[in-house]
Amino acid sequence: MTASGGAFQWYLGVDMSTTMPPEDLRRWVGNQRAAQERVRESAREAGFVQDPIQAALDLIELASALHGWPVPEDEVRQREDEHAREAWARLRESLGGP
Repeated sequence: MTASGGAFQWYLGVDMSTTMPPEDLRRWVGNQRAAQERVRESAREAGFVQDPIQAALDLIELASALHGWPVPEDEVRQREDEHAREAWARLRESLGGP
């Protein structure tokens, strides 16, 4: 094994000292591209967006149109946040913290 790639060759179980015939390489590249396209198509079918930043900006615009800006605070989340703050304050106090 060589220091440059021996461990990698051993891990993969391939002999990297031989070259791949050009037609095999072309077929492999074609298969990789086809697999990438299938992944992209699956993502589109599942409803994933191509531009997540634009999608997020569109959601902000929609929320603004529906509820005004800034969007009102969620009362349930506010209660949960306050409960968490109180729990941390009790924990800090029991441990002698500030």
